[in-house]
Amino acid sequence: MALSNTAQPQVPAKAAAQCHADPLWQEGCTRLKWMVSAGMRASILMVVGLAVGGCAQLGRLAAVSAEETGQATVLGIPDARFLPTDGTAIGVLAQRLYEREVRYFAAVGRPVPPEYILAVSGGGDNGAFGAGLLVGWSESGMRPRFKVVTGISTGALIAPFALLGSDLDPILREIYSTIEQKDIFERRPLLAGLASDALADSAPLEKLISKYIDERIVARLGNEYRQGRALIVITTNLDAGAPVIWNIGAIAESGHPEAAQLIRKILLASASIPALFPPVMFNVKVNGVQHQELHVDGGASDADVSVSSELAYRKDRDCRCATKAHRLHYPQRTLFGGVE
Repeated sequence: MALSNTAQPQVPAKAAAQCHADPLWQEGCTRLKWMVSAGMRASILMVVGLAVGGCAQLGRLAAVSAEETGQATVLGIPDARFLPTDGTAIGVLAQRLYEREVRYFAAVGRPVPPEYILAVSGGGDNGAFGAGLLVGWSESGMRPRFKVVTGISTGALIAPFALLGSDLDPILREIYSTIEQKDIFERRPLLAGLASDALADSAPLEKLISKYIDERIVARLGNEYRQGRALIVITTNLDAGAPVIWNIGAIAESGHPEAAQLIRKILLASASIPALFPPVMFNVKVNGVQHQELHVDGGASDADVSVSSELAYRKDRDCRCATKAHRLHYPQRTLFGGVE
């Protein structure tokens, strides 16, 4: 469904068909039954209070008040994250990314390419579909270089590889065609789960993320950010009940010794379904005072997030495109290209 008067880079029919015929898609659909469907997701959010109640029994520092959430910083890294209401700051970031992009392509003697944006989310089987789409798109020879990639839920696990390029397709294939339930979570006894912060332990998923998001990948994300490209991941701040927009490139570029671990925690949080998986704890500071925040799946918030279009600084941009499964709400000039 095209909603823009600009050129649209269609996902080729060959690539779309590849997603259904490819063993990656078929195997992923079979193995990812542990993920929660969109309908079940709504039911789980009804018991999100269970997760909060369980977490209240954990030893933790005071949460940041809703009024001060916008002032919280993480590891002292500038531009590490934004709230949806930080339109001015996001606009400044968009201009900075554009200036970096122009400098980079001038340095290598090439014209600045069209501006393509990809938004990826999950929804159970659609996680494998998104991975299969990227692999098939690469094999068609028509996959573009994305200026911005946003990820939410299981899409947050795909997004880094989507930004970095087709040479990492084998990792996507491996993740979505070889993992099993035991690689994602460990079920807790029902009564134990009801009395704790979640019904399952996501430690296996945390280990999986650490395996694939290594220092080499983090370094590449930082380098792409220096060239004006952005990776954005959305989580939900459970304490404030609001989405948080994480600028992964800024964290990767910072060189902070804890940057890689922070990125892994963000990806884990974005994929942590409330009540099913434990919330992820983040250490933050407000006016020099230490606090802690609990974050879960970015899809748990109903707030509109239009960061993709806000980061599209150039006026001559050719398009934005997204996988069908994306749950964020975008302005009308967003393109949902070719995945129907």
